[in-house]
Amino acid sequence: MMARLLIAVAVLLLTPFKAHADVLVTVSYRETADLFSTMDNMSDWLPGNTIPAYREEWEARFGWTEADQQWVGRYKEYRRRTILKGQRPRNPRSSPDGIFASRDQLTAASDPLAAHFLEHATIEAALATLERAASVDDAKMLRGFYRHFKPQWRLLLADSSALQERASKLHARFKSLAAADFIASVAKFYRSDLDGEFTVLFTRRPPGDVASAEPIAGSFILLQSPPTETDPSYWDTIVFHELVHFISSRQPIAQKQALTTRFFARCPAPPSINWGWFVEEPLAVAWGQAAYSSKVLGSPLDPKENWYADPWVNLVSRALAPTIIDQYDRGSDIEDLVDQAADRCIDLMSVVGSQQKR
Repeated sequence: MMARLLIAVAVLLLTPFKAHADVLVTVSYRETADLFSTMDNMSDWLPGNTIPAYREEWEARFGWTEADQQWVGRYKEYRRRTILKGQRPRNPRSSPDGIFASRDQLTAASDPLAAHFLEHATIEAALATLERAASVDDAKMLRGFYRHFKPQWRLLLADSSALQERASKLHARFKSLAAADFIASVAKFYRSDLDGEFTVLFTRRPPGDVASAEPIAGSFILLQSPPTETDPSYWDTIVFHELVHFISSRQPIAQKQALTTRFFARCPAPPSINWGWFVEEPLAVAWGQAAYSSKVLGSPLDPKENWYADPWVNLVSRALAPTIIDQYDRGSDIEDLVDQAADRCIDLMSVVGSQQKR
């Protein structure tokens, strides 16, 4: 009963702190974000992006019926039609954003349904006003979707009471001057003009040992945390990894294009290779995890541990991190880091070429 009473609180809003880069950072819990994340992942509408553990937990706890499948099918069709329509894989050589995070993909317009839920304080208000984010027919379908699964998602959200306390603790950590200075340092490195509010929202993740984060609908990050999680030490590095992507996306377009040309002039890699491996992800790891841990937390990452699941990103981020950390006080030069990443790209291309000759 206590958990249900806690969940009934519409939203826990904490006083935002203003980072020196003119960014307001807030960490909070909203049941609307929790519901959206739970149901969007449970639907598994985009395998590879949605998290399978949500559906696995759902079926284990509640079973799965033909009616469930029909409602999920309608939701999948809506999400694929409204999010994926017209999208094509980006060629970094011709894209305005080049090898960096896309500003257009980190806006509220990129995901109207997510933005709608995240901007409301209560589930009731979000469901009642769905026509603001969807057509009349789609809004009717979405209300039916959430109504059909309501008994189950209410039980799941009742597990989220601990997330409110976690949000309060993480927000307190971010209020430190060092964290604010760090954001300013990252923005200076990318030469990004930042303003506005950046919101971190705790949401539940199925029980386990793994937390995750997802940038969504503009300046929001969903920090998906298992209710049973006991180690909070890496929550902020997850958040700052994603915050680096957000700051990177706000670089001037001319700079993105110049740096992309510079990179490919040094390493003419084929565009078919995942462009994020080269610069964007390694810099997010080197800045948001390695530099943050070293300069803000005072606890450098363990070089014996993996810093990132993908081995190439793990390797390149380790190569870039020392320069960022060593030059933190005076500021490192993004052109120099792009050159270093391009040199590692040359190494990768030589390995790929030797394997193809075998």
